[in-house]
Amino acid sequence: MKLWRSIGLAMVIVVGLSLNVASSSDDAWLVTKVRMVLLTTEGVSVKDLDVEAGDGAVTLHGKVRTTVEKTKAGYAVSAIKGVKRVSNLMQVLPQAFDGGARIGDDAVRRAVDTALKADHSLGRVTVTSVNNGVVLLGGTAVGVEQTRRAIELVWSVPGVSRVVSRIDSVGRRD
Repeated sequence: MKLWRSIGLAMVIVVGLSLNVASSSDDAWLVTKVRMVLLTTEGVSVKDLDVEAGDGAVTLHGKVRTTVEKTKAGYAVSAIKGVKRVSNLMQVLPQAFDGGARIGDDAVRRAVDTALKADHSLGRVTVTSVNNGVVLLGGTAVGVEQTRRAIELVWSVPGVSRVVSRIDSVGRRD
């Protein structure tokens, strides 16, 4: 009798642990999707982006230029499959986007190419074009996480005003 109770208790613990791991995996997947959507949504520029997710509840932190961008970011995130609730704590700080002198598209392209080549895992991600600071990415990446890394890397390059992704994510789910 004690043996069956021990086996039953062990099964309950294992099932509980596996549900917790699945939940945290789903949360990590959701954070990745939210970051990608926010970094590629037309008309939304985000700085210092931070995303938290738990059980479908997403909290957004960061800076945007306008209240319209903040609202648009919230709507874009709420449309993602698996998002149940959005707490949009983004700050409207237009001064955070004052970057001084504009950097030319050729210089931006060279800087983006250099940044992508420095991360050897992103070797198949390419710059298709740069126009007024808008960078169009193409090529392929292994999984959505690698695609997200490429987009965030490009956003970190001075002179980039927006990133559009046409990267094909192939392989694993991350």
